[in-house]
Amino acid sequence: MTIADSIHARATTHGGLSTLIGTRCYPRIPDNPAFPLVRYTFVGTPPNAYLDHGAAADRTTSRVQFDAYASTVTAARQLGDQVYDAFHMWDSGTAVGWSFVVNRFGSWDPALDKQREVLEVVLDHEV
Repeated sequence: MTIADSIHARATTHGGLSTLIGTRCYPRIPDNPAFPLVRYTFVGTPPNAYLDHGAAADRTTSRVQFDAYASTVTAARQLGDQVYDAFHMWDSGTAVGWSFVVNRFGSWDPALDKQREVLEVVLDHEV
């Protein structure tokens, strides 16, 4: 299972988050999407200094941005809270060793005409 598969599985099975988005967790927002939804994007690879087990050849660290889209500020914040609950301190035991939210903010997305909560997560995972 890839880390993208693990992220999708976590989002769509986490009780509070899946209640809001169902299976609407995407690496790319589809045409004519239903809302609310979550998009995730890999935005970088922090130095392996984050790793508590050293630079193991079968593990890496990734920075992932989650964009939680909804129609109102309140709904986007609630969705962002559920993304936080699902991905902060996530440890799947193997595929994901640890994760933590390092940044969070809200903004309006004029292209989609939706409010969004942006959460940046650093996570350790299998390659």
